[in-house]
Amino acid sequence: PEPALPDRVNFEMVNVGAVLGVGLMAAVAMSPAATMAASVAQAEARDRKAIYGPDSRLDEAEVSAAWRAIGRSTVVVTGQSQVGWPAPYQWGTNMGFAGRPHTCSTDNRFSGQHPIGSCSGTLIAPNLIATAAHCMPATNSSCTNKIFVFNATNATVLPGRTIPTNTVYQCITVVHAVLAGGQDWAVVRIDRPVDPTVATPVTVASNQMGFGTPLLMIGHPSGLPRKYAGDASVRSVRSSGTPALNYGTDLDAFGGNSGSGVFVAGGPCYPFGAMVGILVAGRSDFNADGCPSTFNQGDAGEKVVGVINLLPYAPSNATVVPTPGCTTTRSPSAPPTAPRTPAPTMTFPAAVAAATPISCGGSATGNTALNGVHYTGQAASEVFYSLTVPSSTPVVTIDSCDSGFDTYLQLWSQTSLAQLAANPNATNINPIASNDNSAGSCAHGRHSAIARTLAPGTYIIQLEGFRSSSGVYQLNVACTAAPTPAPTYSLSGAVANAARIGCGGVITGDTSVSGVHYVGTASPEMFFKLSVLRTTTVSINLCGSSYDTYLRLWSTPALLAGGSSSASNDDASAVCTNGLHSAISRSLSPGEYTIQVEGFNSNSGVFRLNVTCSCSGALPCVTESFSPTPAPTASPTFLPTSPTAGPTAAPTPAPSAVPTLAPTNTPTAAPTSASPSTSPTTANAGAQGSSGGGSSDSTMLSIFVVVVLLVVVAVVVAAVIVVQRRNASKGVPAATKPEVTDRNVHVNPVYDSQNGC
Repeated sequence: PEPALPDRVNFEMVNVGAVLGVGLMAAVAMSPAATMAASVAQAEARDRKAIYGPDSRLDEAEVSAAWRAIGRSTVVVTGQSQVGWPAPYQWGTNMGFAGRPHTCSTDNRFSGQHPIGSCSGTLIAPNLIATAAHCMPATNSSCTNKIFVFNATNATVLPGRTIPTNTVYQCITVVHAVLAGGQDWAVVRIDRPVDPTVATPVTVASNQMGFGTPLLMIGHPSGLPRKYAGDASVRSVRSSGTPALNYGTDLDAFGGNSGSGVFVAGGPCYPFGAMVGILVAGRSDFNADGCPSTFNQGDAGEKVVGVINLLPYAPSNATVVPTPGCTTTRSPSAPPTAPRTPAPTMTFPAAVAAATPISCGGSATGNTALNGVHYTGQAASEVFYSLTVPSSTPVVTIDSCDSGFDTYLQLWSQTSLAQLAANPNATNINPIASNDNSAGSCAHGRHSAIARTLAPGTYIIQLEGFRSSSGVYQLNVACTAAPTPAPTYSLSGAVANAARIGCGGVITGDTSVSGVHYVGTASPEMFFKLSVLRTTTVSINLCGSSYDTYLRLWSTPALLAGGSSSASNDDASAVCTNGLHSAISRSLSPGEYTIQVEGFNSNSGVFRLNVTCSCSGALPCVTESFSPTPAPTASPTFLPTSPTAGPTAAPTPAPSAVPTLAPTNTPTAAPTSASPSTSPTTANAGAQGSSGGGSSDSTMLSIFVVVVLLVVVAVVVAAVIVVQRRNASKGVPAATKPEVTDRNVHVNPVYDSQNGC
């Protein structure tokens, strides 16, 4: 007889970005994230699914290409908000992690992966998907709030990752659904036929399965990325020969597997790959301690409804019968798997010596669940990478952004880790740096990052999971040149020589290298000038820095006089993703201000300073930042001609300016009066002048002097006009052009004259 297994009731995924750990759920108020977590917890209790014998669930990389081809036809059922509906689509940046790693005292597989949905389904026709009826509304109902996503694997489900448009489909209507009399199945129509390069319909079995038929299920347990669960078989056949046909199985199933396709797993007696059922209900998922429930292999605790009812909708179907004369009572021990690259069995010192080389600017991917071994650190398996740091680029940033689980990073000197490997119980050998969560550097706060300035040499990177988490990782390494060390100044000298920053400015630097301690916390600091021209709201933050920062804003006169800062901030969780970063927003009157970047207590490291302004009118809010070596053509956009005209654009009017201000014929008229080639009239005038004596000559000389003086005045006036035009073409009034002095700038800002960035 069929045991009383409660069918799941329909529930709506409120926010797949929630954290699904029991311990974390208790710490969150009833926000949308907490509501979603509660919904999933209730659904898991109703789903009642569990582990039978060993946990047989496998990730995408662990199964054969043949099974992955069938898995492409599987969808995760989720909501519009989880994919950023409408297009362009992407997974949320705060997705959370599944499982109960904070309450389960033993390893909880996949606890570091991201939950993304409430149910599963399978493509049975180009525009039809089969799933469980309790995952959908009633027949002929609209279901546009349901979204189906193909190719949701551990490699593609990452925080902030873009989801290809051709893998996202909207449910339009429920063609048929039955949730009564032991039946629990539905066929739904989606908004368009599925791109055949994404998935093709599966083959549906047209006949009933018998006892011992080997099974494999493909779906999304606990809403996780796609998983394959085999090592199972039909343990009982119920309601044989009726529409209510269903099977009792020992599939390893969880909440979120509802609607998963169940397939013939192949083996010595059965053909491979036809869909024979839909997983709908089963036993309890988790024990009171938060660990997965376990039952005996061979128990018939998981209910799978037959697919006879799907035949009218599935164009591809086939009869599945065992090989004549072949009998079996168990399925194969595991589904066909792709060849693994298991972590070699070696000692801790040998593993350190065999660390995989990675270079500056390089990336590496892998799977700690497959290739990692636990030697030290967290309880999880780890992998080691060897990094050689050159003297030219000693500022090193290492991160595990885009990994598929909750990571943990450690950076060791090669010598220290070798010493620890030789003496694993030592308590006085520590890494150079370690990091669990780095929201400021990675889109997802559960990924890790380390930024350090290192001496040239070889270092070992240890990548593992937090606690016992494991999975697919991506390791990234970047190396840059060291900032110029800060010169030794007095406080007034440091302020006077500070780099200037303007509206929209972004400056990065390293206080551990270029900072000096003058005032404030015990950490080294760096100063930046801000000249406010008119009343302005200025917002300053250190979001994206690599350490626990502290930010101060001073009136420059108050700073130099030993007064109090205008504003200060340690933690700004409302502004920065990482709550340990700092931010200030103030309305400032015209004047000189100084921004002080430092660390909480004695912290120091790589910072990112961001400044934005808001003021009315067209004039600038502040004096814009400038490059360390200003060029005469720094502001080409102010020239009356095209910027491509170069420095010759401004002087163009000069040659025509002089002739228009002084008559050019006047100076040449006087000398020609005595010329032999003069006209008769001029000659007569000269004859008359000879009888007039010295009076006429004196008069002519006076006229000549006056004319020369007028020409000189005209030339001077023209020269002044040319100079004024040149200054105007540079956009700087001659009387207000700022004096540029040697500021010994010890950061490398990039300045765009067009927008002040």
